Amino acid sequence: MAMRLRRRPLRNNAAFSRRVTIGALSSDILLIIFRHYLSDSPPFWVRLAHVCRRWRQVIFLSPLGLRLRLYCTHRTPALRNLDCWPPLPLVVNYGGFLRPPLPAPEDEDNIMAALQRSDRVCSISLTVTSSLLQKLSTISEPFSDLEELVLLSQDNDQLTLPSAFWWGHRLRTLHSTRIAIPSLPQLLSPSQDLVDLQLHEIPGVGYFSPEAFANALCGMTQLETLSLHFLSFPSRQNYLYLPPPPGDHVVLPALTSFKYRGISKYLDSLVVGIDAPRLEDINITFFGQPTLDASQLGLFINRIEMQRLSTSSRDYILRGCHFHYLHPARGVYTAWIANIKT
Repeated sequence: MAMRLRRRPLRNNAAFSRRVTIGALSSDILLIIFRHYLSDSPPFWVRLAHVCRRWRQVIFLSPLGLRLRLYCTHRTPALRNLDCWPPLPLVVNYGGFLRPPLPAPEDEDNIMAALQRSDRVCSISLTVTSSLLQKLSTISEPFSDLEELVLLSQDNDQLTLPSAFWWGHRLRTLHSTRIAIPSLPQLLSPSQDLVDLQLHEIPGVGYFSPEAFANALCGMTQLETLSLHFLSFPSRQNYLYLPPPPGDHVVLPALTSFKYRGISKYLDSLVVGIDAPRLEDINITFFGQPTLDASQLGLFINRIEMQRLSTSSRDYILRGCHFHYLHPARGVYTAWIANIKT
């Protein structure tokens, strides 16, 4: 690859014509060029690293500046090829969104080859099977650098994450669908940098008390999205609560979106000890039940209003509360929706 400079006169009436190759560019200039390919998927830097030895050295000497990652996806022979690369952070992506195909048996071996290097895994997105979860139970080391965890169970299977699965304090995104996570509040407590927490279709075996869950959210100053969906009714003794002491509230200063699906009493037990002064959107779906008890929810919303009015900023307002009441009628669910706007 070469560039020919056009002959042109200089101020001293001299003239020059010489051939300049890209090899004359400094390492800093090459890094600026390489940064333009950071967002490419699959990562283009892999192809750049194969151009020549110098480019490979420039790339591997700047893994943080270029945010280098090794991607393990469908048909990636991680079991055979991981040791050929430097120890870069790993992104393990085998589904996890919108019902993708289940990993093939040979994919599970490659998934495990990557996950066994738990200290390097920074992102996991998996459509899991019972056999894969059984293999995960063999991993005893925590995923200390994990920033994103997305787990989806397909075909209405309700699966349980092995108790040995443990992430560190760097987690920012946690999505799960039809996955029971043992000791979830204890796992969440160190995750102070969490931004997006969505737990959907939580099976009965994955129940956690509202008090323990609220306490686990304590200190999460960056949490913006919270979505909590249960599959079924917990037993009554599981959601009775005692109001917390006055002033002993968990404050979520960055929370702007809250979604809930379950029984009213559980929600009341959860929000009684939470303040979210910047909450903008609330979407609540209650299961059909003999009585509807949501007195603490009203007080929770009132606290948002009072905190908003006590500040001079109007950047954050409560846009609306959307309530859905599901009641089985002739095998069909009907919904009641009410909008409350300020």
